Amino acid sequence: MGIVLAIACYVSALAFGLGMCFRLWRWVRKPVLYNMPTTPGPRTIPGVVGRLVAEIVLFRSLFRGRKDLWALSWCFHVAFLLIVLRHSRYFLYPVPDWSMAIQTAGYYAAYVLAACALYLLMRRFYDNQTAYVSLNADYLILLLFLGIAGTGLTMRYYAAADLVYIKNFVLGLLAFQPQPLSASWLFDVHLLLVAALVAYFPFSKLVHVGAAVFSPSRNQRNIARELPPSKLWDFPVN
Repeated sequence: MGIVLAIACYVSALAFGLGMCFRLWRWVRKPVLYNMPTTPGPRTIPGVVGRLVAEIVLFRSLFRGRKDLWALSWCFHVAFLLIVLRHSRYFLYPVPDWSMAIQTAGYYAAYVLAACALYLLMRRFYDNQTAYVSLNADYLILLLFLGIAGTGLTMRYYAAADLVYIKNFVLGLLAFQPQPLSASWLFDVHLLLVAALVAYFPFSKLVHVGAAVFSPSRNQRNIARELPPSKLWDFPVN
């Protein structure tokens, strides 16, 4: 089973890398014909950077629209980040102090992630407006998050995996020398779900952070009135 998991991880990483390169290539080559920042927009490049940071880190637009959904989404993203950082102890040797310091926070973040994902899934079933615009891919993403969080928490209490075998396996993957793995079937499912999420990431709505950076309505300065009419239809991104 270790070889199967290793192949799945390599295929997942390859799909993620190629998929992200393809998405970036499409975003970069898409022409921007005119100046169209969402008003009131910043007039300077530092202002544009600040606006993008506020959108990516603080979800400013969502906060202005629905504060309850903003709080839920922000908790979901922070919990996901903590979980990813918590798992850094499997990829780093020796384990740095900051990774050990966030282990407890990352553990409780799994509950937050599972609760938020479950609420967002139920919202797509019971909120008529949200259900109307939901696609099958939206349900799949949330089910993957629930499966990952659920199997991870289950291993914590009922089917603990051997961490030594897991770390040797992960370090072997990074060195392109896959090692045998004897953990548990639940860990196998957990890792396969993570691999599926990573492989699907570039082709899903999960790359919306990149879309925010490359969106002309966000990354342009509000200087249309300062441009001569001949330049309004041939405007650079910045």
